Amino acid sequence: MPSQPPIVGEQLHALVVAAADGAEAESRALLQATLPLLVEYVAAVLVDKDDGQTATEKLAMRNELLGAVAQRVIERGFLAEWRQSPAKEVWRFLESRVQQFAAARRDRAWVLRALDGRGAAAKTLLFARLRQLFDGAARHRKLGADEREDAFQSFSVWLLADGGRSLLRWDPEGGRSFDGWFFARALNQIDTRRRSADASAVDELVEDLPIHDASRLAAHMHLGEIDRWLKQNCSERQYDIFIRNFVEQQSATEIAAAMGVQPGVVYMTILRLRRALASFQMT
Repeated sequence: MPSQPPIVGEQLHALVVAAADGAEAESRALLQATLPLLVEYVAAVLVDKDDGQTATEKLAMRNELLGAVAQRVIERGFLAEWRQSPAKEVWRFLESRVQQFAAARRDRAWVLRALDGRGAAAKTLLFARLRQLFDGAARHRKLGADEREDAFQSFSVWLLADGGRSLLRWDPEGGRSFDGWFFARALNQIDTRRRSADASAVDELVEDLPIHDASRLAAHMHLGEIDRWLKQNCSERQYDIFIRNFVEQQSATEIAAAMGVQPGVVYMTILRLRRALASFQMT
């Protein structure tokens, strides 16, 4: 808690009950008792994330958030929930709910500033934060480093399409935090991209030449030349996939299971390697 509460929990609980059962005078007494810490709660939210605001803008935001918080604290629904807290938890309840509410309002304003064409710094910082969320989702889904950049670019396009419609779909009044909502969207984007890649890879494999067509490759180049080309132009993982598939005749599903990656990743790697090798010319 930022500072020592001006009154003990039992006293605050009595004020909450009185405000819930009373009218304007009781609500004013509750606000007067809690205002010093409400100011600190809001200040803590504003320093938690840098959204590129100037000192003047931050002051205006603080005043706006403080007014919104004060109004929320004396709403009937909030008071009805607050009074259910044990006396020893009433300050903690207030801190948690106020900071959650203020953070959501701050983040909503941040999104709007990033999209209005004037907040260049806000947009840069917002996407840095979104990148962190996306990278966390990518690690959660065990997305390889070679896929992550393309996947994030796809995520960014989705966010900014139609004037940022997807960014604006997050509603702080819906109960989900900015980080929670966009982390879930990043997971969904990664899963959708993988399903699409798997389907495209399967279609291409059906329509294209057989994968295990080593004889056709050998007809154009010696195996030693192939090996040298692979080591010079491919990552260790791509080389491993080539050996497993072309030499050891393992299926893409078997390779994916052995290497701990998605089958679609293996399919696409095989296709790219085979096409690159097909265009390779011995000197």
